[in-house]
Amino acid sequence: MESCTKHPGVSTDSRCGQCDLPFCEECTVFPFGASKPGMCLTCALAFAGVRRRGSLAPRKEPKAPKASRFGRKHAEVAPVVVEEEFVFDMSKPLY
Repeated sequence: MESCTKHPGVSTDSRCGQCDLPFCEECTVFPFGASKPGMCLTCALAFAGVRRRGSLAPRKEPKAPKASRFGRKHAEVAPVVVEEEFVFDMSKPLY
């Protein structure tokens, strides 16, 4: 028996169907029904398209001041930097 990835004191036999890490019953969800393999919460949220927030989210730069549309040029727009997030592995079967 292995221990849960998030709860080291809890032993478990179940693994995530996507990332193949061991997780306890509290950390496992079954988005496709109880007869299909379960997923950890991280993989299930990534599959659902939920984005991460908080300390892992990139900081936003302050917006440039808007210029008036009457006789003035528009302000330069700063480029947007997008960091790579968790990518769902479509090569693995979901069920």
